[in-house]
Amino acid sequence: MADLSLISESALGWTIFTFVLLVILVFCWVYIRKYQSRQESEVISTITAICALAIALITSALLPVDIFLVSYMKNPNGTYKDWAANNETRGHIEDTVLYGYYSECLFTFTFSRRSYPERLRDTASDWRLLEAAG
Repeated sequence: MADLSLISESALGWTIFTFVLLVILVFCWVYIRKYQSRQESEVISTITAICALAIALITSALLPVDIFLVSYMKNPNGTYKDWAANNETRGHIEDTVLYGYYSECLFTFTFSRRSYPERLRDTASDWRLLEAAG
């Protein structure tokens, strides 16, 4: 019976997390589309801006989740709750949050490297050389 309760709480947690991710993506789309220039907008730059803002917001949303999980494990008197009394359960939750942080850092690094390709870096350095010469 306790396993069923833990599974239903886990499913509820993932549902809320998915809903928050969707809200973040919708907010980013509305925000970027509202403030971009209609005459000078391009699809790829719009998508890149939406993804960059979403990654920043999702990364910053992990910290409150981590703090909530740590505080939710304990009773007001400082003892662990029944479901968190087992060291394996706490370790599993800590590992899950740690993997979330690692995934976000890896995703941020990968996105930042893919959104600024070599040819743009070469173009930027060419412009600097032209400006210095002119």
